[in-house]
Amino acid sequence: MLNPADLVDAIVAALQDIPEFVTEMNSEPDRISAYHDQFPARVNLGQAIYQMDPPSTLVAWRETAPGSVGRMEMWKHSFSVYFRPKEHAAGDDYGYGKLMGLLINGVPTSGTGQKLLNEPIHASCFPMDVPTFARNTLMVTQDSSIDYFEVRLTLTEMGDQ
Repeated sequence: MLNPADLVDAIVAALQDIPEFVTEMNSEPDRISAYHDQFPARVNLGQAIYQMDPPSTLVAWRETAPGSVGRMEMWKHSFSVYFRPKEHAAGDDYGYGKLMGLLINGVPTSGTGQKLLNEPIHASCFPMDVPTFARNTLMVTQDSSIDYFEVRLTLTEMGDQ
């Protein structure tokens, strides 16, 4: 089984390798980052999401579970890609829609020329399963909240690792 932290880093690297995605992050690749628990100092994903300064993207591991393709058993790793888009001007693409499109259709410059949906993000995994997209709300106080957007994607390991 692969270390999920290595896969989180591979997803971050893939997103940082899509020029249009980086442009949506104010042309600052560091605005695309990994969330790794660091006991005991950093163990609150909700707080990390709250502290995201738009525009920004945060990639976090969700779970690892057994899976199968046909008769072959393998590991399936699930991740969340959280983003808070930059403000947009009237008539522009809405930031979250543009980021969702770039996450699946963006072409990494160091890849094989395919869109990210079809590009192997890690050499030991198949390309990602078709992701899901959702709007989420984080309650800050009884009268205050922030909205953010979440993409859930799954990477399936090739064979018995």
